Amino acid sequence: MEKSREKIFRQVLASIIGSSLSPSELRVLSDLLASDRSFSYELGALLHDMSRALAPQRNLRFSDEPETASMSNDNGLIELTYSIVKRRKTSRSKLVEIFRSIAPNFVLSKVDQSLPVRDLIATFFEKSTTHQAHEFLQELGVDVTRDEYLGGIGRR
Repeated sequence: MEKSREKIFRQVLASIIGSSLSPSELRVLSDLLASDRSFSYELGALLHDMSRALAPQRNLRFSDEPETASMSNDNGLIELTYSIVKRRKTSRSKLVEIFRSIAPNFVLSKVDQSLPVRDLIATFFEKSTTHQAHEFLQELGVDVTRDEYLGGIGRR
């Protein structure tokens, strides 16, 4: 149960980081979650209803067992990495150069080369080892070994 809770925290925080909410809106959300029981209850009810609505469409299964996900399937990690790349204004060619310096065998097909940056990042995570993914994050200035949140995402 604790691992599932941690996974939920990581995914929700990664989604919030990738959202367009401003810092002041995040503070309002935080205050509402902490102090307004009706808001927390309503949000919980909406999430519950949404999970029920999505289950048949996406073949979701409800289980007490936490699922293990590879880095390529971790949208939170991809979104977080994409936001860092965007913030640093890293060009597509520089990104591919970083990929190739970390993973010399990383080959992009002609189709892959025209992918949006977010999809290039996802492709790299899909094809790379965990060590290479960590190196890539470190190249972007993220020390996954010191940051518990990012380290947790990276280890999944």
